[in-house]
Parts: sequence; structure tokens; C-alpha cells
Amino acid sequence: MKGFRASGSLFVTPQHLFPRVHRSPWLRFGQHLGMTAVLLSVWLFWGSQDSMAGGGYNFKKYGLGFTLGIQNTFNQTGDPEARPIGSRSNIGYGIGFSYLSLGVEGSWEFSQNLALTLETHISFHSCATPTLDAKTTPTAVCSKDHPTPIMFAAFTSLNYLFVQDDFRPYVGLGIGVWNSLALVNASSTAFGPTATLGFHWFFAESLSLGIRVRYGTQIVIEANRLSVFHQIMAVANFMAYL
Repeated sequence: MKGFRASGSLFVTPQHLFPRVHRSPWLRFGQHLGMTAVLLSVWLFWGSQDSMAGGGYNFKKYGLGFTLGIQNTFNQTGDPEARPIGSRSNIGYGIGFSYLSLGVEGSWEFSQNLALTLETHISFHSCATPTLDAKTTPTAVCSKDHPTPIMFAAFTSLNYLFVQDDFRPYVGLGIGVWNSLALVNASSTAFGPTATLGFHWFFAESLSLGIRVRYGTQIVIEANRLSVFHQIMAVANFMAYL
């Protein structure tokens, strides 16, 4: 057709609709949170249909709740002796202690003793290296100009519940992804395995409070350089079950 020009893509993306703002870290967080909400909604809807069709379960199958926690990553400032120079192991993770994390969590108990969980949160951190100058150290995750890193993280875990009583201790293994969002000099993304120890306390028929401690191995790959960090996180959660 005369006057018609074919575009390079057949799909409409956020870049087409919002060409100037799609790189905003807060928009990225909104996209992450929105996708998480969609996945949790589909998950819970599927679970409710399955529960009504099958019946006969005496455990809490599907849950949705909120989380509140603190966390700390070790080797924040790096090791001057680590090689290669400029790697995360050498310059450090940069992002320090998190004094607050807020998130949402979904849970699916698909057998008497096994549950699959999905959690996402944002966390607010101190800067482990506040004296770094962004002009002289452009690889620094945070600097004196950006002293409050904000991180987005997502976790999935397979948990083993020891009992089906009101007090339910459990252990779990999973995988996590950590990504810097805002107020940082350079972005940082890590992934790795996690191990969890915690419990749920059912104070009502379908409501629980819980506490867990999670260890995570954070693997950072930048410019074909691999660096490994270690994180400990303590989380309290409130869950409601179908």
C-alpha cells in the first residue's frame, strides 16, 4: 500500500509505547511486580479449581501473603588481592546491609509434606563503599553520589514440611535472582542457589505467621568474569490460605 512502511517488529512493546521512560528503574520494578501479580493470580486460580474438583485435602494448599525482612551480603567491599582486577570479587559487591525489605509471597502445598513457594521483594540498603567516586570508579555499584541502593529480588523454593500441625517447621532448597533497581551508580545482577530453614504457625484455620532464615549464593557475571558472594536473610511473613 502506498505510503505504508513496515516496522521492524510485529509486536507492541513498552519501548514503543513509552520510548523515553521504559528505562526508568521504577518502571522496571512495576513491570516485575505486575508480572509477579499475574503469575500468582493464575497460580491461585488454578489451585482453587483443582481444590474444588479434587477435594479431600486436609492440608493448606494455596496461600498468598506479605513478607518483611532484613539481609546482609558478605564481602561487600571486596578483596584487593582478588583477581582479575576490576572483577566484583576485587572491587566488592558494593551494596551493604539491608535494613528493610518488603515483598509478596505465594505458596502451593501439592502434597502432605511438600510446598513450592514464589517470593518477590524490594529492599533498601546501606552503601558498603560510600567514599568511591563514580568518575574514577565507574564499576562501583554505589558511590557517595548514590548512597541508598534499592534492590529487586525473586526467589522460588521447594520446601519440605516436617509435620501438618499448627506449628510447621520446614527446610527448603531453591534459586534466587537479585537485581539493582535505583539510586546506584552501576547496575548489578546476581543469581544462585538458596537454602531455607523456617516455620509456619497457624493461629487460625487459614492464617499463619512465619519466620525463616535464608542463605543465598550470589553469582555475578560481568565482562566474562565470575564473582561469588554470600547472603543471609531473615524474613517474617503473614499468609492466608484457600
